[in-house]
Amino acid sequence: MIIATIMLLAVFFASLYFITRPLFSYDLDDYEIEKSEEIDRETIFLTLNELEFDFKSGKLSKNDYERLNTKYKMLATSVLKKEEDNLLIKNSPGKIPDDAILRKAEAAAEKEIAQFIKQSKMEKE
Repeated sequence: MIIATIMLLAVFFASLYFITRPLFSYDLDDYEIEKSEEIDRETIFLTLNELEFDFKSGKLSKNDYERLNTKYKMLATSVLKKEEDNLLIKNSPGKIPDDAILRKAEAAAEKEIAQFIKQSKMEKE
């Protein structure tokens, strides 16, 4: 009888530990990018959305959120610039885009990021 009670308590506390562990800890490695991994635009935007959700739900500290948010916004801008550059080069073979075109593409990329984030916030509400 005592052995059964001890085993029951052990199973109970082990279960309790595994159920509540994710609620009290987080791992920043979930947000880290593999160097060799190529990331597409949608993955970056979804990650930005997830970061914001985790911050609002208290899983991320303000410092971690700001650091990761800045990192992924820069990454998104970089990916969008590459997409714009590839599009410009495909549409004008033999020509190298000048600074004005690249600045315009950068502004369009940043605008697209802002619109996606705004749209994601609206969908959550």
